[in-house]
Amino acid sequence: MSHKNNVRIPVQRLFPFACAIMITTCCFPAVIFADTKSEVVRVGYYENEVFEEGAGEGEVKSGYAYEYYRKLSEYTGWKYEYVYGEFSDLYQMLLDGKIDLLAGLAKREDRTGIIGYPDAVMGSESYYLVKHDEDLNITADPSTLNGCRIGVLDSAMVGVLDQYLDDHDVNADVVTYPDYTRLFAAFDSHDVDILAAESDGAYGRDHSEVLSVFGTSDYYLCVNINRSDLLSELNSAQTLLAADEPNYLSSLGTKYYSVSVTARAFSQAEREWMDTHDTLKVGYLENYLPSL
Repeated sequence: MSHKNNVRIPVQRLFPFACAIMITTCCFPAVIFADTKSEVVRVGYYENEVFEEGAGEGEVKSGYAYEYYRKLSEYTGWKYEYVYGEFSDLYQMLLDGKIDLLAGLAKREDRTGIIGYPDAVMGSESYYLVKHDEDLNITADPSTLNGCRIGVLDSAMVGVLDQYLDDHDVNADVVTYPDYTRLFAAFDSHDVDILAAESDGAYGRDHSEVLSVFGTSDYYLCVNINRSDLLSELNSAQTLLAADEPNYLSSLGTKYYSVSVTARAFSQAEREWMDTHDTLKVGYLENYLPSL
């Protein structure tokens, strides 16, 4: 009778292997990734500083939304096909079913039932009025906006801006632009006096000054109304992401929005302080010198 199946291995020899298995299990917990089906999902991709950049074939892509897409694909297995265009054109393509996803949409009554909103937001932001710093006649007082040309993206922001102007009895010329590139170019070239900007959607402009907030909004990654399957997958992915990384959106915002227009542009009060001070005094604890 053979005894080859009854070979005994000393405990001393098994111990290192058992430890290795335990360490591997603790350091590298099981992660459930999406399966390998790699469904192709058409994403409307428009140029928007900070939010999503590289809207063209072969261009390097980056930005808050772009990184968010990549993160979601870890849970959904989606393979993206980017469709480039202006925001307004891509929105119509979403309605027509020519694209499946479009990011950065605020929730509005007139959109209910014609596009699919997921349960969770992809971000929140404030809307700011920004002026050229040399325009001394324009201040945080809304009455100084009378007669000004205000540039704004042709989006949900227009309605918020109109309401703000009505509430403050301001008669201004609101100029809408189909994409961010033209909007920012108009402000930089002084074709408009005021830029209506998302707090998280533009780099700091040279010689600009933030005036005030004129509204706030949550924004979503929206789905074509006929793709309930994608909406269900998106809801599941967002739920899993929130459970796995509760601070993901916050950390993503910190990564990209530190260079946004509101982080780089000084307010009028800040500029006045700098004009009257040439020294900055810093207090620190004893035996805890600040690093330079």
